[in-house]
Amino acid sequence: MQPGLTIGYVPQIETVDWYFPVTVEEVIVMTRTNSKWWPRITPAERIEVREVLEKLGIADVANRHIRELSGGQRQRISIARALASNPEFLVCDEPTSALDVSVQAQILNLLAELRQRLGLAYLFIAHDLSVVRHISDRTAVMYLGKIVEVAPSAELNSSPVHPYSIALLSAVPIPDPAIEKKRKRIILKGDVPSPSNPPSGCAFQTRCWLKEKLGNPERCATEEPPLAASPRDLDVAVACHFPLEDGAAATTKVGRTAAAASSKAQSKA
Repeated sequence: MQPGLTIGYVPQIETVDWYFPVTVEEVIVMTRTNSKWWPRITPAERIEVREVLEKLGIADVANRHIRELSGGQRQRISIARALASNPEFLVCDEPTSALDVSVQAQILNLLAELRQRLGLAYLFIAHDLSVVRHISDRTAVMYLGKIVEVAPSAELNSSPVHPYSIALLSAVPIPDPAIEKKRKRIILKGDVPSPSNPPSGCAFQTRCWLKEKLGNPERCATEEPPLAASPRDLDVAVACHFPLEDGAAATTKVGRTAAAASSKAQSKA
């Protein structure tokens, strides 16, 4: 990240108290000036606020109170507050998870449009990989606070190599009945360990379906796999002793068995 880079933040839920009697215009000026009290808005500031709201298609709500707005409008205000300081980089922390599906699509399309129009870079945090695929060029999958796979978004969604990534993608429905009928969701066993006291070796090994199919190799429990380039593709990094070659096939029961056998053979080669 470049020194001096201006960063904006879009939260999951707008943090302004909705019952606080403040207008949209005042909220954005308070953000720009880091003020805790009602600001005296100058004509120049009013023009700047309107310009920000126009970028988001909500210039008509400038004088309305926050409590009068819908969920989608409030999330647009969150984005407006983030854009108020003219950032180059936006951290979007689950910005659509509290919204219904139709409003989610509107916000995602808006973020994609703003990135193109304003030249913004995003760090987009979400638990829904289908949402991440829509907005991100590259995707990093984390487990217990550590990255286990990094890849171009299209590649990770079509052919993941880490068993945790595969388990996550097996839960994402595919809008094709013929393909969906053949798939079988991977249900991870056990409870999620504490990040402050992770398991020895690979952090995922206590819940890993691949480890079980490989006969519970001791290496998984004793050695922590480094995040390294995948043997299949140098543009993909994975933290696994036995990365799979065809993660897409592992979304079916038969495919999982074949993928495990291939991974085992590759590790012995």
